[in-house]
Amino acid sequence: MEEIIKKRIVIETIGNQLEVSLLPFGFKFVKSKHHLIRKYKGGFDKILLSTITGYPHSHQEIDIQFSMRIDEVENILEKFYDGRFRNMTYAKASNTFSTNYMFLKDKNDKTFHTDNHLKCELCQISEISKKNEFVLHTTKDIKKAASFLENFIELRVFRFFEQHKNIKFLNKKFKNMIMEDYHKASLIYMMYSLILMKLCRDNDYDTLKLKYIGGLRPNFGFEEESYNALQELIQYLENNF
Repeated sequence: MEEIIKKRIVIETIGNQLEVSLLPFGFKFVKSKHHLIRKYKGGFDKILLSTITGYPHSHQEIDIQFSMRIDEVENILEKFYDGRFRNMTYAKASNTFSTNYMFLKDKNDKTFHTDNHLKCELCQISEISKKNEFVLHTTKDIKKAASFLENFIELRVFRFFEQHKNIKFLNKKFKNMIMEDYHKASLIYMMYSLILMKLCRDNDYDTLKLKYIGGLRPNFGFEEESYNALQELIQYLENNF
């Protein structure tokens, strides 16, 4: 009978193996939270592991997210993106910016695949599974995936973390993301952008502030709260920076 690999085994095996290689860089695997984290003065870097289970088949699809936090930014944000919009119990663990494996990989990077999908019913019928690189079916696949991720983190993820600790880099990124899809920009993205522009003494602040006010897409069901929070943040930034 086929041995069914389970979510807990996948996450703990990969997390423990990654911890061995990443410990010299300050990362520790927190089994209860399914992530590896590196804390430092002013924030943290985090690698989050999760899976979609294909039970009763031996089929686990891994999602790997890479997140970072800048306390200086988050400490301002939480004053205004507050209990009106989220549970503040978890505010100190919130991320400033996140991405995942598929967005971070380069088109020329090696891809991860196993041969076992040819025998898996879910892989044959699911278009999503066919596109997902990290579909695991055996314990051998889990170890192979962990080794692959060790190399990928060294190649791409360390650079991602270093770039995004730089508030000038992050400031430019948020401005570009908002202006590329201006009419879909969320309240929290606009707040991040305004905070970063002020911290960076960006000359675009006054111009973009007006565009953001006029183009805000408020949180659904919290329209008045969204507009009020944005104005409160702007007043705070202009009084304190």
